Amino acid sequence: YTGDIFAPGAGLVGLQSFAPLMFTLLAERGLPPTLMAKYCAERPARFHGLFPKKGAIRVGADADLLVLQQGDFLFDEAMIEDRPDARWSPYHGRAMRARVAATWLRGACVWDGSAVLAQPGTGRFVPRQHRETYLGEA
Repeated sequence: YTGDIFAPGAGLVGLQSFAPLMFTLLAERGLPPTLMAKYCAERPARFHGLFPKKGAIRVGADADLLVLQQGDFLFDEAMIEDRPDARWSPYHGRAMRARVAATWLRGACVWDGSAVLAQPGTGRFVPRQHRETYLGEA
C-alpha cells in the first residue's frame, strides 16, 4: 500500500473476462444463455431492489445491455485496459465461445468492442425501488 487510495485501478478484477467466461461455461455444460441474463442481471437487480428499472429488457427499463459475439476466441490479457501496470488474468489464453462486442448504457453505446465511447460522469445513481424476495420468481 502506497498511502494513495486512488492508486489501485477502479472496477472489479476479472470484469473483462466475466461475460465471455460465463457464456462459455454455460455453453460447455449445454445450458441456455438465458441463464446468464437471469443470474447476472435479473436476480442481482431483484436482490438489490433495482428491478424492473435494472435487470430486464422491457419498456421503462434502463436499456443497459451487453452484446456478445459468438465464435471461437482466445482470451488475451492485453485487452485489460483499466490497469496497464497490472494486466494479467488467470484466463489468459483460455478458449472462449464469445467476446463482448458492445456495451450499451441507457440505450447509448458506451463501448463499441474496441474503444470506450462514454465520457467520465456518464454513470448515474439508481436508488433502490423496493425489496423483492431474492429467490422469488416474477
